[in-house]
Amino acid sequence: GQRGWLALELIQSGRVGPTTDERLGHGLARLHRPIPGTEPGWEEDGWIGSFPQRNRLPGSVGPSWPTFWRDARLLPQWRLASGRFESRTKRLWDRLLDRLDDALRGRENDGLSMLHGDLWSGNVLVDVSGEPVLLDPALYRGHREVDIAMMELFGGFSTAVLEAYRERAPLGAGYASVRSDVYQLYPLLVHVNLFGEGYVAGVRAR
Repeated sequence: GQRGWLALELIQSGRVGPTTDERLGHGLARLHRPIPGTEPGWEEDGWIGSFPQRNRLPGSVGPSWPTFWRDARLLPQWRLASGRFESRTKRLWDRLLDRLDDALRGRENDGLSMLHGDLWSGNVLVDVSGEPVLLDPALYRGHREVDIAMMELFGGFSTAVLEAYRERAPLGAGYASVRSDVYQLYPLLVHVNLFGEGYVAGVRAR
């Protein structure tokens, strides 16, 4: 019977300017600067769409990043979606989880950063000065490539954005060939559980 309120800054929307894409890429690189001595997750759990998103795992010692990605991201959505997949995909899934440390190798050089967590093009607004503004985050601390992988998965960003990002924060070896697929599995599974069969093929393809 109680009412809750959320006060947000009003952003007047404007038009994309000649430097908007570059500013978005550079700004995202600033957001992704490593946070020394931090652990993955956040102090409170959150939401991804209408699903709870765990940001804390039990234990007195913080989990490794691969453990967090497996137990707090992939497994909760996989348990909801697994009934839509055939035995072969389930076997491949088990192999991936067993080898997740190897699949995410290379991320150690980046450390952990603040992530937007739900970075598709609909969550970016341009204000009246042409400055890009990020909206509706599902924030937590994690590997910066998570945001980049989601941007590439759903599209809607110009090549200039990602070029500007890489100018300030180059992506390491293994991102394009391995880690991007592992990170894209999470939003794809969320979409399978929200919207159904149309996203099943995307999971299989990774």
